[in-house]
Amino acid sequence: MTRVARWIVGSSLLIALLCSSQAWAQSCGAGGTKDGIKIPSAQESPTVARICKNGVVKGGMAPFAPHGFQDAGGVYRGPTVELIGPAVASLLGVRFEVVPIGWDSVVPGLVAARYDMITSGLTFTAERTKVIDYVLDTVAGTCYIVLKDSDIKSLDQMDTPTVRMGVFTGTSWETDLPKRFPKAKIDASLQGQGGGYRTEDVLARRIDVAPIDNVAAYAIEASFPGLRVVPPPAECLKNPDPQDRLGIGVPKGDEAFKGLVQAVVTRDKDKIDAMITKYSSPEYIKVGK
Repeated sequence: MTRVARWIVGSSLLIALLCSSQAWAQSCGAGGTKDGIKIPSAQESPTVARICKNGVVKGGMAPFAPHGFQDAGGVYRGPTVELIGPAVASLLGVRFEVVPIGWDSVVPGLVAARYDMITSGLTFTAERTKVIDYVLDTVAGTCYIVLKDSDIKSLDQMDTPTVRMGVFTGTSWETDLPKRFPKAKIDASLQGQGGGYRTEDVLARRIDVAPIDNVAAYAIEASFPGLRVVPPPAECLKNPDPQDRLGIGVPKGDEAFKGLVQAVVTRDKDKIDAMITKYSSPEYIKVGK
């Protein structure tokens, strides 16, 4: 091949790549169907319109292993940030970006459009549905930690005026546990950016009981010999109380965008379940010291 011929071929390939890239960029907001999934246009969805304007799907993530969290190396893990968010972005032809947030601001941030979806494994509550919508993808639940020498052996014993139950502000525990334990005294405090549970407050006897996610039961007892899980870890994993429905938070009233996220979750349900199982292992469930 002559130098001129190589230049022509190379130029043609470059032009083709540029045109293809430009066409792909312009496709965001045009709507259509890809991989059997209906993609809403910018006219159908204000969220899609904003995403296409910004060139990115922003996923707000408050730490919640195994659904969405950072590992010891700072890598974002979990199906919400590794699978669902990126899949939605790919279908729209843009990139995905994680926006780290605290639990106290997770819902207000979506309402204020600081991000386009909540990719944390967000617990469903009736209160939250007043301002946001959900795409549910899994279930989990709550168990509790007490001092190892505590007289509390059952959930019924927690529902008394003498029990101080510690929760984090902005979490579903703050709204749901007063209903489950109406007689207990609820103590709310802000959660740090790194997540976690109120283990130190229980150990220091500032509170008597604190809720934990059931997937952390074994890790808690292994990391904190002075604490005990109620009910015991094996039962906790099978029968959390209350049981929660978890999912992705999406903007209120944008049915077209919600439908897109729902289609991704439905298509990838087996992968989502497998990833949750993977990240529920002690290798990834870190409860700190």
